[in-house]
This record gives sequence, C-alpha cells and structure tokens, in this order.
Amino acid sequence: MYKLFITCNNVITGETLTYESARGYKSAGKAMKETRKIVEDITCHGEYADDNEYTVTVRKVKRG
Repeated sequence: MYKLFITCNNVITGETLTYESARGYKSAGKAMKETRKIVEDITCHGEYADDNEYTVTVRKVKRG
C-alpha cells in the first residue's frame, strides 16, 4: 500500500507543515495521479502563495 506525504515549506519564514493522505493506494502510479487533486486543496495557512514550496512523496507503508 502506498500513501502520499506532502510537505509545505515557507521559504521566507522557514515554517514547515506536513500532510499525510488518509487514503491508501494500491500502486504508486495511482497515488501520483491523485496528487493533482490533493495539492490543489492543500494550502499553507489558507492561502496559496509564491513563497511556499511543496514537496510530494509517495511512500510504501505496511498495511494495518
């Protein structure tokens, strides 16, 4: 099972926020396709600004 982990890093303040998808995916490809939908919804402190960097990671996790 694969999960998405999204890190939002504010370049100016250095503040970092992390998000983890609640849903698990059977393949890494399906997880990456879902990334487009999720990243549009996630913003740092309610606004999408140019001073934020987003990093998306797909990791394999154990079931359970």
